[in-house]
Amino acid sequence: MYSDVVNELSMASQAVYEELCATLFADTGIDTEYIRSGLLMMDEYDRYEAIDWMAVHKVNAEKHPQGALFTAVAQVRNPRLLKALKSDILKRGVEIVEFSKVEELIVEKDKVLGVKTEHKNYYGDNSIICGGAWSSALLDIKMKCIQSRGR
Repeated sequence: MYSDVVNELSMASQAVYEELCATLFADTGIDTEYIRSGLLMMDEYDRYEAIDWMAVHKVNAEKHPQGALFTAVAQVRNPRLLKALKSDILKRGVEIVEFSKVEELIVEKDKVLGVKTEHKNYYGDNSIICGGAWSSALLDIKMKCIQSRGR
């Protein structure tokens, strides 16, 4: 089973993905191939642990001869989703800087003002750190970010 934080993020994402994908298609013409396909958990899972988890997270599953069927689970094609997101934010005037290593954060009074790269400094009202497990190398945080494949 996943941690509560991962479960909360997953549930929140699932609640908005269908509308997000429809909006992206309307705005960009790119189909993310959102499909409510369901998820079949085979009978190899710990039935009682799964029942407890479903009760805590208010998830319903239908009985299935081979396990439990979660009918509300959906999927998107990740490459198409990223293509649509990129197209959408570029239309909104967002500058994407690729293949440029961030050397350090530009911080003043505990607020991140931007990033320093080997070629240029970039400033913005907000900063999003998307370094995965390596984010803690940029941030002065006590909790380490741990790489987790597929999460």
